[in-house]
Amino acid sequence: MTGKYERFYALDGMRGLGALCILLWHLPSPPRGVGIHVYLLVDLFFILSGFVLAHVYEHRMREPGAIAGFLRERVIRLHPLLLVGALPGILTITLVGPSLRDPYPALTVISAVLPFPTLWRDPLPMATFPLNPPSWSLFWEILTNILFAFMAPWLRTRTLTVLVVLLAVATTAANFYQSLHSGDLAISGLRGLACFPLGVLVLRVHRMKLVNLSAIGPYAIPLMFAIVLLPFGSEVAYEALARFILFPALLLGCAAHPVRYPALHTFSGELSYPIYILHAPTLAMLKRAFAELGLPYNQWVVAGTCLFLIWLIWRFYDAPLRTWLRRRFGWRRLPAARDAPDTPAAASPADPAPPYRE
Repeated sequence: MTGKYERFYALDGMRGLGALCILLWHLPSPPRGVGIHVYLLVDLFFILSGFVLAHVYEHRMREPGAIAGFLRERVIRLHPLLLVGALPGILTITLVGPSLRDPYPALTVISAVLPFPTLWRDPLPMATFPLNPPSWSLFWEILTNILFAFMAPWLRTRTLTVLVVLLAVATTAANFYQSLHSGDLAISGLRGLACFPLGVLVLRVHRMKLVNLSAIGPYAIPLMFAIVLLPFGSEVAYEALARFILFPALLLGCAAHPVRYPALHTFSGELSYPIYILHAPTLAMLKRAFAELGLPYNQWVVAGTCLFLIWLIWRFYDAPLRTWLRRRFGWRRLPAARDAPDTPAAASPADPAPPYRE
């Protein structure tokens, strides 16, 4: 363990480029080579989330009022953009009218902001997050965050290791029966429940200096692209390999690797969550706008316009609103821990390392 906090700029760059790759994957005709295993980047995001949230908050979870403060921080971080991402669907339901498959449109609106699966819609499971499909992962992110808040003070490293192994086996076994990226809510949830604690474990391995993978660091981002873009053999075996071996190795390599342009990596990390949660509704609106205006639909023009709109929302709505909310309602005893998990290097470098037990 180290005596002070570290800054993980390389993880920011990895997360931002991963979110961009997901945006390109969801274009109507993705660029050639995009789409083989891009869905695995969501698993990488879960691992990153566990890594960074443990880095920033784990040692503080024994403080009085820590759970409430932590959950307020998560709501402030996630929900302003969740609301924006659901807004086009909310306006459609309000102005155009609900779908015939939606008997409870008001509940659908509420569930989009929480977020929560719309289990009353038909057909299931693909309609569980109809107003903003990527928010399915935010549902599991929030659930794992709540579990982390209650379990963190008592989670020994040995116990955490056993938990990660059991969840990895359960996830891989479930994948033999049904593909995890098919949209099934319960089975897809195993991805978050397994990968988030894996990220916490990876952080502990890094702090204890159990392995040295710094040689991977300079090549981590090209390796990430290779993992998700190149075709391989057995789907189930490769998913397990990427999820539970390759991605943790990349994180350990990045965590020990300094970067040359930290500001660029930080900017990439700042935009990663806005890109991920806003790209689907933004692309849908652009597609409709191009059709109504009779404009030719060029993939790169649409992707660039989408990124520009997302940047505007982040710059003039999300960032200032979160700053104001944090000043009014944030965790008062955590002034430096802003924007986790999107800025991993958020904690004060003067704070001691977290005293978790082996």
